[in-house]
Amino acid sequence: MAIFIVGCLVLLVAVIGVLVAIFSGGNDDMLGGGIATAVIAGLLGAGIIVMDSHVSVDANTVAIIQEFGKPVGDPAGPGWNWTAPWATASVIDTKVQNTARLAGSGGDTANADCVKVNFKDNASACADIQISYRVSSENAVKLWKNYNSLDDARDKLLRPATDTAAREVYGQFTSLDVIDGSKQAAITDGITNSLRAKLASSGLDLVSVSPGQIHLSDSAQKNLDTLRDAQVQTQVAQQTLARNQALAAANNALNASLTDGIRFEDCLKVAQDIKTVGFSCTGSGSNMLLSVNGSNK
Repeated sequence: MAIFIVGCLVLLVAVIGVLVAIFSGGNDDMLGGGIATAVIAGLLGAGIIVMDSHVSVDANTVAIIQEFGKPVGDPAGPGWNWTAPWATASVIDTKVQNTARLAGSGGDTANADCVKVNFKDNASACADIQISYRVSSENAVKLWKNYNSLDDARDKLLRPATDTAAREVYGQFTSLDVIDGSKQAAITDGITNSLRAKLASSGLDLVSVSPGQIHLSDSAQKNLDTLRDAQVQTQVAQQTLARNQALAAANNALNASLTDGIRFEDCLKVAQDIKTVGFSCTGSGSNMLLSVNGSNK
């Protein structure tokens, strides 16, 4: 705006110069010189106004064009964009941004930035979540209207939406499901879909969500350790039972495979080995007996 005003003043001076030269009543040389000076001043003023009638936008940014404090038209994309000479522009970065909601020192707020959640079994924890996002070119004007800066949008829009989405999704699972990692894909998809819906048309586009480590409260960790111990003992008992059942089944199968003929043959071999006389093999199956002189063996 200031440059535009300067250009207008220069043009005004040029017009006044021409009028003075015409009506001063001087000789032709003075008239010609005055007009020439006025023309140069006019060209300079026009050049200033033209140079102030555009905005050059860098790559990965958009510009919000404003006239008298109000946005007009769509955001200006990268390159040379013509505008009204009295317009101003606010540039917004559209590169991918990252925010780290971590319990450790690497988070946006050191040592206090993970997302507090409750699980289906009422255990509580703090969840690490990393998010990538960018400004939506189509909705950049809405973002500019509602927030003072990109950091302001992150703190007032993205963070609360992340908290809500994470609590909704983690609340569908037990703490053990989450800790053992078996539900990681479902949790990632759930938070991504929920957060993307919450940010729709807000001016921020979600790129990715990466849920990380879970930090349990002391009481929740104690309960989880107790549950794990019980599960380990149950697994050991189940393995022992399965092993005993398999052994019993094998013995039954072996016993069933021994026919009366095989058992009778074994009985004869025993009698031969002990070199006895006056014997007989009687019975069947597991009841096969060797009788020697009327005494069963």
